[in-house]
Amino acid sequence: MSLKDRLNTQGKIPHKPDKQDEVQKHKTFDDVLEVDSLGILETILGDDDLNSIYVSGAKNVYVQRKGKTVKSTSVFRDSVQLENMLNRVAQNLGITLNEKVPVFKYNQKLGINVSAMLPPLSVPASIYIKCYCDKHASLQRLQEVQSISKEMALVLEGLVSIKKNIIIIGAKSAQKTTLLSALAKKLPLNLKGVLIDFSQEVQIHASNFTNYDFSQIDDLNLRNAISDTIFNSGQDKVFINDPDKNTIAKIVEASRTDNKGFILTLDAKNNKNALRKLALAYMSDNPNIGFDEALSAIYDAFDVIITTRLDSNGKRKVDSVSEIDEEEYSLSDIFTFTHLNEHSSSGIIPKFYEDFKEYSLPVSVNIFDIEYKHTYYKNYSDDVLSHFSKKSANAEILKKFKKELPTEDSNIEEQNEKQDDIQTGHSEKDDSPIEQNNNEISDLEVNEENNNEIQPEENINLEDDKNV
Repeated sequence: MSLKDRLNTQGKIPHKPDKQDEVQKHKTFDDVLEVDSLGILETILGDDDLNSIYVSGAKNVYVQRKGKTVKSTSVFRDSVQLENMLNRVAQNLGITLNEKVPVFKYNQKLGINVSAMLPPLSVPASIYIKCYCDKHASLQRLQEVQSISKEMALVLEGLVSIKKNIIIIGAKSAQKTTLLSALAKKLPLNLKGVLIDFSQEVQIHASNFTNYDFSQIDDLNLRNAISDTIFNSGQDKVFINDPDKNTIAKIVEASRTDNKGFILTLDAKNNKNALRKLALAYMSDNPNIGFDEALSAIYDAFDVIITTRLDSNGKRKVDSVSEIDEEEYSLSDIFTFTHLNEHSSSGIIPKFYEDFKEYSLPVSVNIFDIEYKHTYYKNYSDDVLSHFSKKSANAEILKKFKKELPTEDSNIEEQNEKQDDIQTGHSEKDDSPIEQNNNEISDLEVNEENNNEIQPEENINLEDDKNV
């Protein structure tokens, strides 16, 4: 569904209509933004891949599609035409723009946010239309646009299945909400989930999810009562889009009682800035504690922090996945986006990998090796040799880990082989070169197949009682 079609869907107008304008509350966005009043934006809104439109002055029209922002060749004739368009839209909302009221906002539950400003608040006049496009909110889609690698998606999907508190940070329009929704969709059906949205951008329609739109609740007491009910209801996973200070404080307190399973988004430039923001939010609800104590509480409460950003080409990327060490109060990067425009592993095996093994999640330890080559649904290069070199490199790493980390099964097999050799009077040295080569080729083929089978959309299935 294009942004234009979604704008035309029934929505609530966020202002109180006059008695003579009772029909106002039944308007759709098509009534608000009439075809003639949109001007050059009309053709842009019909694009299915549109993420947002930003107009700053008559000649500066920026369009974001598939996470990439470009300057549009379509422009307004002059500032008068732009301001007239904004005034007509405001009038349809029942708002009269002037120097005292130079701004209006419109929010719709389908994920459409519109805000506009006129002089003197904004010189030149500006309008911003943000669309949360649900079709982009899947781990497979994020892999296709190379925002994350297959291996990262597999790990993130595993984190959704276990009790870990996760922070997703980044600047505006850096796909925090998209990633939050993509992770929410990977929650196994046998687990109960809750979505709390403070920005009115997303809803999850799965049968095991309950949605709460806090953006429409102005009463703080009512907000607190609802959030208390949610936190005490024993939900398996709570996804929070743009939480307020009180909610952050409640997450910290809930984590102290081992009530975990929270994933939230936060506007922040980097990891340190994010942790500082969370500490200050916790302090605001607990004025008797100092900053160091608050920061310590944040380190104890959260386990993983995911950073998103826009790269130099305007594409949205998951920049890093880091584990929070509550004992040393430090951060350890597990995956990062490098200057070579690809994701890589740091060589650190995270502590949460032990939980993966406990839950029998199909995540191989070799993907954390520093030499491991991350893969995507679409490679950066069409070079076939480059593609196969990645496979070969990963196959060697698989063999390396197989040698370094022998399993109990492999030890039993080795003992059985030795027993067979003793009984038949043969030793390992008697193996012919042809048999040795065949064994090496078969091992490589098996490892190649294992490497190609990394499919995060299908790998994790916790419906089995044993895994749960």
